[in-house]
Amino acid sequence: MAVLQGARSLGYYLECMSPVLYGAESGEVSVLLEITVNNQQYTQNKVLFRYFTQQHIDGILPTSGPVLGDTAVLVRFESSADAVSDSTFYCRFGTNLSVGVRISDDQISCPSPSSRQPQTVSIETSTNAQQFSNAADFVYFAASAADSAAHSAAHSAADSAEAACATYGTAWQPQPT
Repeated sequence: MAVLQGARSLGYYLECMSPVLYGAESGEVSVLLEITVNNQQYTQNKVLFRYFTQQHIDGILPTSGPVLGDTAVLVRFESSADAVSDSTFYCRFGTNLSVGVRISDDQISCPSPSSRQPQTVSIETSTNAQQFSNAADFVYFAASAADSAAHSAAHSAADSAEAACATYGTAWQPQPT
């Protein structure tokens, strides 16, 4: 049993940093997590905490996209077969997170978030949005007028469809029988 000292209370929550897990080469390892306030009596909740192997990015495609975002970026890394099927994958573009979709054991697809300006950012992956992999560079470029118009038209059409559905939904009333 590893006892972790120095946890801190955050109102209704207790924050603890997980200790390093030695001896696990790869894969997922689950351990029981219990807490104590006096180092004598521990909770008996049998809460499982899962350790995952840290991913290592081998490459991304494409390596650039418009500042408007919505570029599907394929991230290739060492096998994620160790990660369980319910793992959520996150991609961090600079400081912005997006949720990835697992394509295969060694690929995920993440939509690029929009950027305020053309720039190069680091893209990293994670299964917990706390510890991240090594980084690869992603370059945001200025969108062309055609890209901007197409992007605006697509979002306007989607907004109109949502508005039409909302209007239809609120205007429709069941008829008395």
